[in-house]
Amino acid sequence: MLAQAEFVTIYYSWRPIFPDPGDDHVIDCAMNAGAPVVTYNVRDFLQAAQALGLEVITPVEFVTQLADELNTE
Repeated sequence: MLAQAEFVTIYYSWRPIFPDPGDDHVIDCAMNAGAPVVTYNVRDFLQAAQALGLEVITPVEFVTQLADELNTE
């Protein structure tokens, strides 16, 4: 995964959308990178998912997606 990681500059802040302001940076990073949020705490990201179309998935779903991608290559 690290080999495919890419630095993304945050050009836009999506705040305030998260119930926990200490985690707003997670939404900013995901939205600016076009990446999903991978967390066990899916419930806290529901508002952002609904308002912004942010993809929020559990770690198990993430690993399953990676495995599916590897199997289709």
